[in-house]
Amino acid sequence: MTTSQQQFAVRLNMALAQAGFNDGPTHLCRAFNAFTDSEHVTMASVRKWIIGESIPTQARLVDLAGMLGVEAHWLRFGEGKPTFNRAPLTVEQTELAGLVRALKPAQCAALVRFVRSMGGAV
Repeated sequence: MTTSQQQFAVRLNMALAQAGFNDGPTHLCRAFNAFTDSEHVTMASVRKWIIGESIPTQARLVDLAGMLGVEAHWLRFGEGKPTFNRAPLTVEQTELAGLVRALKPAQCAALVRFVRSMGGAV
């Protein structure tokens, strides 16, 4: 375990806490895999990110940062302030995003109509 891996884990855990991911690696793994279009990661890989045994690839790092609402460069290298770009997606929003990605266009349109009927701003 290198110092850079440990420092990455500190930043990742800070971003996870900010985003409300307090349920451990299994929950984060499911949310990440629902969020990303890239190849899925294993729970063991996510666990290694959290405890500082490894750092995700650049593509996964960018997806992870996007999901958590932080700058990818800060997450990877710690340079600058931990600028949160926006409110991070909640766990439920992340899961919902993954489910929506699997829908056909007509199903998406129906879902938008349904959410609007509930008073949601879509």
